[in-house]
Amino acid sequence: MGLIDKARESLAPGASPAPRPTTTPAAAVPPWKAGKFAAPPPGVTAADLVAETFDPPRFLVEGLLAEGLTILAGRPKHGKSWLSLLLGWAVAGGFEVDGRPTLQGDVLYLALEDTRRRLQSRLVKLREATGWFVPETLTLQTAWPRAGGGGLYHLAEWIEAHRATARLVIVDTIARFRDQPKGSGGATYAEDYTAVGGTKELLDHYGLSGLFVTHTRKLKADDPLDEVSGTLGLTGAADSTWVLDTASKGEAARLYVTGRDLPDGTVPLAFAADSGRWTVGATTPGHDLNARGAAAPGGPASGRVEACRAWLRSFLREYAYPAKEVDAAGRAAGHAPTTIRDAKSQLGRQGTGELWFQKVGGDRGEWWIGVGSPGGWKSRPAEGPPIPE
Repeated sequence: MGLIDKARESLAPGASPAPRPTTTPAAAVPPWKAGKFAAPPPGVTAADLVAETFDPPRFLVEGLLAEGLTILAGRPKHGKSWLSLLLGWAVAGGFEVDGRPTLQGDVLYLALEDTRRRLQSRLVKLREATGWFVPETLTLQTAWPRAGGGGLYHLAEWIEAHRATARLVIVDTIARFRDQPKGSGGATYAEDYTAVGGTKELLDHYGLSGLFVTHTRKLKADDPLDEVSGTLGLTGAADSTWVLDTASKGEAARLYVTGRDLPDGTVPLAFAADSGRWTVGATTPGHDLNARGAAAPGGPASGRVEACRAWLRSFLREYAYPAKEVDAAGRAAGHAPTTIRDAKSQLGRQGTGELWFQKVGGDRGEWWIGVGSPGGWKSRPAEGPPIPE
C-alpha cells in the first residue's frame, strides 16, 4: 500500500481525499544559483598576470600627484585650498610646479567652502606670483549637490563632456560633498569608506585623478595618517594620502605623502602669505612617516632627534616612568617637546620597536613608557633620583 492509499484510509468518514499530485516537485535550487546576480569578470591565472605588461602609473604632477584618489589633510585655514588651487591651475595649464612637470588637461575644482569673490582674489594673487596665464581648462564651482543627491551623477556628466581631455577633479572639502552620516555619533568606518569610494570608482573607470581635501584632528599623532579627521575608512579607500604639517600660518611646512603608487616621503614646503604661493621642494624618499618633524637624514633636525633617542635609551634603561615625567625630564635635559615626540615615535611600536607604552591603573590610568616589552619592566623605585644612574 502506497503513502497516498494510507492517507486515504485515515480520512474521516465522508471526507474527500486530496487530489493526486500531477507534477513532480521541483528540485531544490542551490543557494549560489537562487539569486539573480551579475557574474564577476573573468579571473586571471598568476602565471598569465606575471607575464602581462602594464604601463607605469601616470603622474599629473611628477613624483607627487599620481592617478587615482588622493586625500589632502591639514589644519583649517592653513593653506590647503591655496595648495589645491595651485596644483589644479598647474595641471590645467600644463605648468611646472617648482621643476615638477605636469600632465596637462581639464580640471574641475569644487571649491565648496568658498565664494566666487574669494576665488577671484586668489586667482589674481597667484597669477601675479607665478606669471601663469589663466586657463579656460580650469572650471571652478562653489556649489554642488552632495554625492548621493546627484553629485556623482553630475560629476560623471562633466567627465563625459570632457572625456578626451579631463585629468583632475578637486573636491574642497569632503565634508561638503559626502552624504551626511546616518548616526548622531559621527561616521562609521563603512560610511567614511563609502564617502570617497563611490567617487574613486568613477575616477578609476575614466582613468582620472582626484584630490579630496579634508581636515586633521587637533591632537598630534605619532603617525601622520592617524591625524586625518574621521575613521581609517577615508585613508583606506584612497590611493594616496597627504598630510600637511604646518607649525603656524606663514611658516615653513612639510607634506607627508604615502600611497599605493607613490613612494613614502616628505616634501618640504614654504608658503608666502602675501601672494598665497606655495613653493614645493624635492621629495625626501624613504622618510619614516612615523618620525614627525625630522628633516632629511643627517640634517640638523635629524641630529637633534638622534641625540634625544640616545638620551631616552639611557633614561629608560632600568625603569619605566609615566609619560608626563619622561617629557618633563626631557625638557629639563634641554630637548624641545617636538624633538622628544619625534624621538619617542622613532623608538616606538611603529618605528624600531625599542620603546613600549602601557596604561597603568585601568582605563583612567596614565601611560607609562619603558624600553623593551612591558612584561620585562621593573617596578619604579619608591625613592631616589627621577633619572636612573
